[in-house]
Amino acid sequence: MKKRRFAFMLEEKDGEIRFEVWQDKETGVNYLISRIGITQSVTPLLDSNGSPYFFPFQYEGTSE
Repeated sequence: MKKRRFAFMLEEKDGEIRFEVWQDKETGVNYLISRIGITQSVTPLLDSNGSPYFFPFQYEGTSE
């Protein structure tokens, strides 16, 4: 089975609004996906210097 490049990290919901964070396992960069109804957007998470934000995450279960 082919390994997945992206790992699901967390989710927050409030009514129709849903936020998810996914991590690219090759680069370590984290991405925020926002969903409002049928509209979606994706953006990299950045630190206070404007650089991609990284944080440690252990891959387990179905995220591989």
